[in-house]
Amino acid sequence: MADDTDWAERAEQFARKNVDISVILRELRLPCTKEINKVITYQPSRHMTNVQKRENKPLELLGITYLELLDKNMCCGSAGIYNIVNYIE
Repeated sequence: MADDTDWAERAEQFARKNVDISVILRELRLPCTKEINKVITYQPSRHMTNVQKRENKPLELLGITYLELLDKNMCCGSAGIYNIVNYIE
């Protein structure tokens, strides 16, 4: 039977293997097929900023210049995958 140390080590190994999809897509360096000529803003997600320490990866994926939010560190309250499992069709 595994003790707490074994589970902690397994959890750390698992966590090191997990990244946000935007990181994977950015590393693939897929060609952009449509130019975006708009001014946009973007709120970095808390899990990307605080946990994965990869705040700029989604912006690199978009490949655009953006207008930074005045309070970009404000929490949107989305709770991780909330927007995925509670989408509007």
